[in-house]
Amino acid sequence: MKKFKKFFTIFICFAFLSSGFFNISSIQAGGSENKTTLENISFPYGIGLSSQPFFDDLEKNYEKWKNNPIAPGTGKSPKETILNFYSLMSLAGDIENNIYHYGKKKPGLFWDKETKNKIKKGEIYFIKAAHTLDGSSFAKSVREHLSDEAAVELKHIFDYIFNSSKKEIILPSYENLNALNEYEQKEWKLPNSKISLIRSDGKDGFVSGQYYFSDYTVRNIRYAFKKIEYEAESLPKNKYTTPHFYSDFIHTPGLLVPPKWYASLPDKVHEIFEIEIIGNQTIFQIFFAFITVLLYSIFVIKISNAIKKLNISVKSDYLRIYYAFIPIPLTKISELFIDKFLNFTGNTLIFFTFIFEILFYFSLAIFTIFLFEFIGNNFFNKLQNVSSTRSGHKYIDLLRLKTFVRPVCRASSTVICIVLLYNLLLSLGVPTNAVLALSAVPGLAIGLGASKLLGNLISGLAMQADQHLNVGNFCKVGDTLGYVKRVGLRSIDIQAFEGCVTIPNAFAEGTNVINYSSLEGDLIKQSLNLKIDIDNASSPWQKKELIRFCQKFLNEDKCYSNPIVSIDKEGAKTTLVIYALILNKDWKEYLELRDKLSLKTSEIIGQVSLSRFVVGVSYDTTSKQLAEIPELIKEIVNEIDDLEYGGCKFSQINQFSYDFVVCIVGELGTYSNFLKTYDNLNKSLIAKFAEKNIKIPFPTTTFDQKN
Repeated sequence: MKKFKKFFTIFICFAFLSSGFFNISSIQAGGSENKTTLENISFPYGIGLSSQPFFDDLEKNYEKWKNNPIAPGTGKSPKETILNFYSLMSLAGDIENNIYHYGKKKPGLFWDKETKNKIKKGEIYFIKAAHTLDGSSFAKSVREHLSDEAAVELKHIFDYIFNSSKKEIILPSYENLNALNEYEQKEWKLPNSKISLIRSDGKDGFVSGQYYFSDYTVRNIRYAFKKIEYEAESLPKNKYTTPHFYSDFIHTPGLLVPPKWYASLPDKVHEIFEIEIIGNQTIFQIFFAFITVLLYSIFVIKISNAIKKLNISVKSDYLRIYYAFIPIPLTKISELFIDKFLNFTGNTLIFFTFIFEILFYFSLAIFTIFLFEFIGNNFFNKLQNVSSTRSGHKYIDLLRLKTFVRPVCRASSTVICIVLLYNLLLSLGVPTNAVLALSAVPGLAIGLGASKLLGNLISGLAMQADQHLNVGNFCKVGDTLGYVKRVGLRSIDIQAFEGCVTIPNAFAEGTNVINYSSLEGDLIKQSLNLKIDIDNASSPWQKKELIRFCQKFLNEDKCYSNPIVSIDKEGAKTTLVIYALILNKDWKEYLELRDKLSLKTSEIIGQVSLSRFVVGVSYDTTSKQLAEIPELIKEIVNEIDDLEYGGCKFSQINQFSYDFVVCIVGELGTYSNFLKTYDNLNKSLIAKFAEKNIKIPFPTTTFDQKN
């Protein structure tokens, strides 16, 4: 309750300030108020309307509109426009007066069908008359309402002028315009006044060649009306004069005629309801405006709290859009209720309309942001339904599409919000030139410091078009190696080993990019490269065995596909090169597979290195014994399980021994098993040589023999 009291106090203060202390007439008029306008329309008691030279034409015009309210209210001459306006407003005022003051005596809370048709006809007259006024200087959001109010005030001014003028008023017809000079033909002023009509050139939605009450006149009608308000309302009621039109218009709800239930209230109740307490606004208007604002605030607060409580889910996304949409019609309905039904006028009308226009466009912007965020986030649901293993090519395509759609959605919502902002400024009466000047601010920002941002955006669009970097790729951008997690319009995110690295798109476009990813069937795989020096296993036979063992391991392990094993020799350096494709999703799996391959390759190198060794015998060995040594070694190797004899030959006469090169092949599962078998082989060789009395010299030298 305290919040509501506080809100009511703030509301009353704002409304009071807006209508009294703050001069919003400059906003209403589109410029500063000129208080010298229409000062000369102060006539003594004159000849009367019926004695004016245009009265017969007015009578004909009145009857024409009475029977045929279809033609436009403007005319090809000042006379035609003025008579049309005066006839239409007279007809509308007469209908309003008869229904409001006499129709309310009929029983019921609602107007009957016949009365509704009369009200509709009167509103047509009134709207046509208001359209003869050039209200282009009024803010777009209040243009229609202020033009309606100005039309009623102008009607009272004409009542006063036509009935109080001491001289005849000559209104130029279409035929009389030829006698006027070019300036007078384009803009004609009513004698002894500042009321003028201007011939339209067809711009700003006006009909070309038709005469409208000038913008200058419309902007200053209020000041002129205040000077003659009492005299105009004191004129006797007749066919044309409508002395109570303005008071009924601003004090009662509805456009022209109030609802039946309001009109049926007792006169004493009307007197209380129509007491002006803030500006020209009555107790009835202020009370129901407060109720409207209060209910609107309660709804908006509840909706905001409901949105805050929503969690992240598909259902919540739908509810968030639903809740964000509700304030849009609610704001517009509240604005129309205050402006059109309660019939606020003047500065208070401007105040409430501006507030609700700001809230309306703000609600549209919030709804737009939520809507486009939902479109971007909706791809998560599709991804979850594609593959439970998260390894399909279709999943990757949708993931890439998501990273493209999300920034596009956000960019689209930003553009729409900017358009809404410009429309809001136009609605609040900011001149078009000022709005265009405001639109140059982004260009100025780009020139002063946003050029890098623009470069990143252009590079981002190029990357999205080329598709050389996609989400899920394992690549190296500059010195950064990792997985592409996001490709945006401004930057890309790469999950490196140390952490997530954000790289501007312009840098990614201007540097070397190595993409280790490859498409294999329906799967996106990453390449794994391994390079190991093999100086201790460099004989041709060892190189051949090394390639065979590595290729065999890679083919048997399903973690690796499309393996390639080769040996690269550059100068004195010999390198084992292994390339294979792996299917992994993060750094942990990548490192596990790389370490697994590196460890296994080191074991293979060690095994191949030990698979070729030199056996030296002393010079005391006889020729017969030398000839038996290859067979002895073959026999020993064949007796050991999981070892195969690869060959043995007398390689050279060394300084202390005769050297034999032995090659063995061990098809063992693990490196430790091979070492155990190798240990048994050495022991068997020593025992066999001792049995055959073959001596191993001292010192012995065992080394890899290069062929």
